[in-house]
Amino acid sequence: MPAYRWKKGKTRNADAQVVGERIDRMGGDVHLVVEDARSSKSPFHELFEWDDKAAALQHRLWQARQVVRSLEIVIQKNGETRTADAFVNLKIEEEEGQPRQHYVPWRSMIEDPEMRRLYEQHLIRDLGVLQSKYANFKEFSDWEPLFVAIESVLDKGEGDDLHP
Repeated sequence: MPAYRWKKGKTRNADAQVVGERIDRMGGDVHLVVEDARSSKSPFHELFEWDDKAAALQHRLWQARQVVRSLEIVIQKNGETRTADAFVNLKIEEEEGQPRQHYVPWRSMIEDPEMRRLYEQHLIRDLGVLQSKYANFKEFSDWEPLFVAIESVLDKGEGDDLHP
């Protein structure tokens, strides 16, 4: 069995090793995970919202995010047709000082220098995540040029407060 731990920023109130091993024995079947979690003795139980009203709201918010993420805009430029996500997901500081995820119209991100800066930070972080996620596969693929290019972008971003 591999060693399990929670991803950075994804910590839960359950032992990652116990949870990982149990999910592994279930073959990763999420239906079995939910079924198992119904028991208050399950290591998954506290990881779920059991108040149906609160769970329904969370599900609808998830559905709304899916709708927003499903939209794209069509861009006509120099006789070429391209598409882009209609809304970009940015972490924006609220009045209370707490960052909150927002979907910002693509147009706003392009026109507003602060939104654009936030989006560039987000892209640099995503590249770092991509690099970390697939770095273990370098030896097994022809992706080395991609990783070199990502490292180059990340190195450029270090001085600009863009590096993850």
